[in-house]
Amino acid sequence: MLTKIRFLLLILTLSLLGTAITIHFTITDDEMLKLDEGKLTTRIHKFEERIDEILADSLIVKTFQNVDKYPVQLEQITNEISKELIFFYIYRDNQIVHWSTNIYVPVTDVGIRTKTSYLQSENRSFLVKKKDLNHGISVLALVPIKRNFENPNNFLSNNFLSTIGVKNIEIAQYNDNKNIRNIYSKDNNYLFSVKLIEGKKDNIYLDLQFICWVAAIICFIILTNSICLHLAKKGRAWLALVLFFSILVAIRYIDLHSNWLSVHSSLELFDPKYYAYNEFLPN
Repeated sequence: MLTKIRFLLLILTLSLLGTAITIHFTITDDEMLKLDEGKLTTRIHKFEERIDEILADSLIVKTFQNVDKYPVQLEQITNEISKELIFFYIYRDNQIVHWSTNIYVPVTDVGIRTKTSYLQSENRSFLVKKKDLNHGISVLALVPIKRNFENPNNFLSNNFLSTIGVKNIEIAQYNDNKNIRNIYSKDNNYLFSVKLIEGKKDNIYLDLQFICWVAAIICFIILTNSICLHLAKKGRAWLALVLFFSILVAIRYIDLHSNWLSVHSSLELFDPKYYAYNEFLPN
C-alpha cells in the first residue's frame, strides 16, 4: 500500500514539475502583453459605455444644460458619479463653470474632440469624452487611468490605477518600436500604445507556474520523508537522517543560488529586500 502511495507521489511530483516547466517555456512576453492589452481595452470600453449611458439620460443632460438653474442637483449628480471614478466638467463658451474633482481641472475644453481620446497631464493620464449641448454649454467626462509622477518611489508609482486592473504594461513612448500594441476606443479611435514593463511580471500564468513549483516541492518532500521513514524502520536510521537532511540542504542551496522564490513569484512576501540578513541568508 505504501509503495503505491509513494509511486503516486512520484507521478504527481513529476506531473507538477512538467506543468510548471511547460508554462515557463510556453508563455512568452507576447502572450502576457496580449493578455493585459485585452484587459485594458475591455476596461476602457466599459468606461465608455458607462459615460454614454450617463449622457443618454435626459434628466442628467437637462441638469448639465441648466447649470445655473440646478446647481445643487448638478453637484449631487456629479458627486455620485465620481464614486465610479468618472469626473464631469461643465463649460460655457469653452470656460469652466463646474468640476467634480480637483485632481485635474482643464480650464478650457478648446481642442478636445467629441470622440473618446487620451489626455496626459503632469501627474496623471485620462480617458476623455466630450459632448456639446445647446447655448454654448459643453460637457467633459474624464476617467483617470494612470499615474505619471516625475519622481516615483515606493509610495508614488507610475502604473495603471487598480480600477484598470493591469500590472504588466505601461504606456509606450514614441521611440519604442518593439513588441508594442495599440489601444483603441469603442469607436476604433486610436488612444495610445502599450508595452511590457521591465522586470518581473504578474499574471495568472506566473501564479499557476508558482503554485505548480511549490506543490511539486511539497510532494517531493513528503515522498522523501516516506522513504526515509521506511529506511529508519529497516534499521537504517542514520542513512534516513542523512538522506532527508541532504534533500533539505539541496533545496535550500538551489533557492539561495537561483533566488527561485523571488523570481517565480510576484508576491512581495518572497522579495528579499524585506528580510535579507547577510550574504549567507539573502532570502
